Amino acid sequence: MARIQIETIVNGVPSHVVLGSARAARGGDLSINTVIPFTTAIPQVAGQQYAILVDYPEAPPFVDNIPNTASWNGAGDNAYATGTMYATFDNGTTWKSYASDGFDLHFKTFVIPN
Repeated sequence: MARIQIETIVNGVPSHVVLGSARAARGGDLSINTVIPFTTAIPQVAGQQYAILVDYPEAPPFVDNIPNTASWNGAGDNAYATGTMYATFDNGTTWKSYASDGFDLHFKTFVIPN
């Protein structure tokens, strides 16, 4: 079951400070139309960048004992110019940026104002 977490960005990478976490429903692929609600409010601060992290923490190890991660489809045309795709294979100790490749990931967010 996929886990989705929201973290702030610090020095260009996720901060390890989880602001909110949710789980996708079991089974099947997730699509751009899959709604994954967060049960607690996630604070939004103007000017702060946020990361959407997706993984499968209960999955068995992948190749070379790398933790199994989510495969998240996107696009290579830098349609979301203020964001980019990152990947980690060591639980967030180091991150690989795909900014120079122009990769973006597909997502929609919905914010309910107070």
